[in-house]
Amino acid sequence: MFIDAGYGTGVVSAGKTMNRKWRLVWFAGKSPDPGCLNMRAFMAARRRDWLKGRHDREGIRCCTTISPRSRPFARLDGKIQLEARRT
Repeated sequence: MFIDAGYGTGVVSAGKTMNRKWRLVWFAGKSPDPGCLNMRAFMAARRRDWLKGRHDREGIRCCTTISPRSRPFARLDGKIQLEARRT
């Protein structure tokens, strides 16, 4: 499980007491893929690629019911962005 490092440090600390192996990730951090705006978009793209061709409907439904908006926003630079930044 990946938890946003911006607000999730307490959640991960609680998880450690329950022997969970949760990882802090800066969701707004730099993506290793230049086609993704940030780490959050990168993780969603990797999940999408992993789900392609799978036939486990229950697993797919589980992974997609808690997902952010499924279609990326159109950006002029062509990068994947999951949700528009709110101001």
